[in-house]
Amino acid sequence: MVARRSGLLTPDSMISPDYLIPYLSDPKERFIQCFKAIPDGVYELMLHPGYQDAWSGDSEEFRKTIEFDANIAANQDIKKCIRECGIRLISFNELE
Repeated sequence: MVARRSGLLTPDSMISPDYLIPYLSDPKERFIQCFKAIPDGVYELMLHPGYQDAWSGDSEEFRKTIEFDANIAANQDIKKCIRECGIRLISFNELE
């Protein structure tokens, strides 16, 4: 990876529940199964959680995406799974 060869700290990989567990139609269950299936390492999970006002210049599709991501990030079952799997959430500032 060019970034690592340049000395930048990066996660080991990026994960996508839709890619790892594509056959589940329930998004919450896809995230839970994804977290249970990933091996040890440092992973980037890209979410854009938030809520937008109607006056925002963002598209309707993007507003739906960020609200979906906010609901996933705040979901108690997903938080419980993260704790039970021993996953430690970090920021990019904490990469080693």
